[in-house]
Amino acid sequence: MDADIQSLHFISEPMLIDQIIGARNKKKIQLFPRGEPWNMLLLSCFLNEIDNFRRVPRRFLTLEKDQNDIVTKKFVFVHNLKEKNKIIIEVSEQITVYSSSEWLLDDWDLDSSKFLSTLRSGNRQRKKPKFQTHYLWYKQIIWRNNCNDSKHTCSLHRFVWLFNDFSSFYKKNDSNKLPF
Repeated sequence: MDADIQSLHFISEPMLIDQIIGARNKKKIQLFPRGEPWNMLLLSCFLNEIDNFRRVPRRFLTLEKDQNDIVTKKFVFVHNLKEKNKIIIEVSEQITVYSSSEWLLDDWDLDSSKFLSTLRSGNRQRKKPKFQTHYLWYKQIIWRNNCNDSKHTCSLHRFVWLFNDFSSFYKKNDSNKLPF
């Protein structure tokens, strides 16, 4: 690839075919940046690249506390045209990003790979690993370094936010600072 072109890759968790189209398909699928864990730079690039999403007015931010008193901040975005297409961002000690299966089916590419795993139908686990086909969605974001937009800004490791409410939440409130 040319030196003036950069790209980011995002992938979903691997799943069996029944978890995608079966009677017990997953409604919420975890997404990962390929090669490294989520951080604010990658999250910023991801948010800048998704189109036609808006925050949910009443449920944009919810706070959940677990039994260890760790607070998780949960942000929800929905697609402007397809309400079932959602993105959920959870921030606690780390960043976790989920998507609705509908959005992945609509906008992402599907790939398959065979390897040993303990997954089985109905979202259950096997006792012994079995060689089986897993499916995952992927999305590649490509941009040229000579462009003058938010994609280029992200490639230069600057923060840019498409959803101002998300970033302003962390900028204005000292008590909401990210733990990393």
